[in-house]
Amino acid sequence: MRLHKRINIALVATFFLTASCEKEISMNVKPGKEELVVEATINQFSPLLNYVFITKSLDYFKPDLTLGGVDQAVVTITAGRISGQDTIFDGASTRFFNIYDVPGADTLYSGLGIDSITRNLRGIYVNPTFIGTPNVPYKLEIALADGRRVTGTTVIPEPIPIDTLKYELRGEPDDSGRVDAYLSFFWQDPPERNNYRVFVKEQFSSILLGWGAADRDYTFDDEFANGIYRSFNFFRPFKQQDTINIFMAQVGRREFQFWQLYERADNGASPFSTPIVLKSTLKGAS
Repeated sequence: MRLHKRINIALVATFFLTASCEKEISMNVKPGKEELVVEATINQFSPLLNYVFITKSLDYFKPDLTLGGVDQAVVTITAGRISGQDTIFDGASTRFFNIYDVPGADTLYSGLGIDSITRNLRGIYVNPTFIGTPNVPYKLEIALADGRRVTGTTVIPEPIPIDTLKYELRGEPDDSGRVDAYLSFFWQDPPERNNYRVFVKEQFSSILLGWGAADRDYTFDDEFANGIYRSFNFFRPFKQQDTINIFMAQVGRREFQFWQLYERADNGASPFSTPIVLKSTLKGAS
């Protein structure tokens, strides 16, 4: 009888302990200040990968989660030159136009299989005739209709070519008879500091509208492997007979640090994770 009595006391104590943890809390969280968010890229490979995407930050509690693209902006990119310790932007300026205002853009971009993107997203500015030049500094200037201005500068680093590609077939065939293919590529890393981004697009077109259309992307530098013949190994396999498009881009140090922090924040996307402050490379926008 005593054992039975002790068990009852333990159950009652546990019940009250659990019940005491339940409490409804109401919080009045003020909406955050609206900020401009700009994604801009420039390269020497394809005009279709040169674009400026202007949006506004979203209110977490806003039910309408559209991206809020910004129209009616004047967007220009100006080429510059390096003179001693100074960078002078006195070269030709190129105007980028809203994708809806570029004649033939609907046909051009829909041919790449991204017509649904161009129909639904506002605030994309392009110039299909513009192509960048390596080792040339460029200045981005954005003037919004409400008077706000955004500026930023960058330099296209010298491209580093991939010289060898290898794959190894492993494992048992699947239902279609294909086996896993483990892919690696190789290149010579130069002696100076280099920062890399690798993009992978599986199947279909090898030209992307925006690097965000890639299926996989990786960011790394040569801090621990500088000036040697390097390899990049995909640990997650593809499938035999897959079509794989690989883009390896060299980026500036500021851009590398931004994307490194961005990926760290994205991988730790949790309400209880430590906040990470992204360092923008632009003035007037995030």
